[in-house]
Amino acid sequence: MRLTLIALLLAGVVGCDSEPDDRAVIRFEEPKPETENGGDEEPESGFEATLKAAEQGDAEAQYDLGRMYLTGIGVPGDKAEAVKWTRKAAEQGHARAQFQLGFAYDLGEGVPEDNTESVKWYRKAAKQGDARAQFQLGLAYDFGEGVPKDATEAAKWYRKAAE
Repeated sequence: MRLTLIALLLAGVVGCDSEPDDRAVIRFEEPKPETENGGDEEPESGFEATLKAAEQGDAEAQYDLGRMYLTGIGVPGDKAEAVKWTRKAAEQGHARAQFQLGFAYDLGEGVPEDNTESVKWYRKAAKQGDARAQFQLGLAYDFGEGVPKDATEAAKWYRKAAE
């Protein structure tokens, strides 16, 4: 009974009144959107809110916006736009964005393929502890892509990635 009551309260029950025959009547209220003007406007979409924060320089929002464009979730996919926003976050030191930008250069998605540029961004993310970037840097040294082939340096980065 207690769990049912809690579930009803969580589902939007706003009150409980007794009828003359002592049966409880439960009233439900539709949830109202939370807006700055008290509910007269529709709330911003996830994309609009993210875009607004990204335009104001929020690195996390810039990274999120880049991911939205990359995956086509919430917006039409656009790899060049994805790279634009990811780069803005990466330039602010956002490690996941730095990894993602390195990966874009690695695959040539939204930018021309460029192993040297890829390694540059992987290294920035790797130095911040991003294990995926550390592993990719290990691969770069292992295969000599964007850096001279160096088994010792490759092992160092593989080890860091595994820690």
